[in-house]
Amino acid sequence: MLNLSKQCFSSIFTRALRGGIVGLFLLEPLFALPAQYKVDYVKGNIQDKIQAVKTAASFSDNELCMQAINFALDAEALFPNDKDVKDLVYTAVSSLSASGVSEYNGEKISTELATVFRSYSDEDIRVIVLRKLKDFPASTNVSLVNAYVTECVQKAKKMDSVFLTALETLQYVGNSTSFTILFVADLMGIWPEYRSQIQAAYAPLANDCEGEILTVLSNVTTEKKLEILSIVNQNSQISRKISGEVAENALSDSIYNLGEMNDVSSAQLELQIASLQTISDTQWTSQGI
Repeated sequence: MLNLSKQCFSSIFTRALRGGIVGLFLLEPLFALPAQYKVDYVKGNIQDKIQAVKTAASFSDNELCMQAINFALDAEALFPNDKDVKDLVYTAVSSLSASGVSEYNGEKISTELATVFRSYSDEDIRVIVLRKLKDFPASTNVSLVNAYVTECVQKAKKMDSVFLTALETLQYVGNSTSFTILFVADLMGIWPEYRSQIQAAYAPLANDCEGEILTVLSNVTTEKKLEILSIVNQNSQISRKISGEVAENALSDSIYNLGEMNDVSSAQLELQIASLQTISDTQWTSQGI
């Protein structure tokens, strides 16, 4: 019969107890409770949800922000223009974090942002959505912003914070379509007092849009050709190569359009002189003249 001393038994019991406690600590993550802010979001009213989303932002918890956005979109259908619902969706969108994104949920977030933009005409909500598009870029959302800007151009819409933010967004995520829309809007002079903002938006895109510039150049009047030449010459973000190409094409068009006419208009003469000056300044080597 095994005979254990009291001291030996105590030692074995202590080791077993410690092992059990360690085991409990190892198992603890399996039974971890959700963060309190998540509990507050599920159980709380809409004000509690707003506060929970603000807390989630400090943890880059995009999942909870997305839950709030989906909740708000559903609620908007039942309670159109409800202030609390607007506050929730605004808070959720503004709390989205680029640092909490994987490729998969980044794409999902981008899709939901587009849905929010279409669902709300509220100026503040649209502005925050446009700002977040820079953190969650997608080609479909660039198309969304392009369509919005095109509509504004066609209707000569009064400039507002949404349109100005759309300009800022396209400056970073725009494509050749964005460039053409903004470049033509600038030439049309729809918003002369905001010309600097429009040019700031399309200038970073210009060097990838040489073909678009030359296409516009070939389809406008002599006066507008002069204006295009002036734009590309004066904007430091547009390459000297493009300036030279524009000057060469403008000069060629001017000479070709003269035909057999003996008279040269003052605008044509000015364009020819300006084009030759640009070709000289850029040391452009022409292959077509």
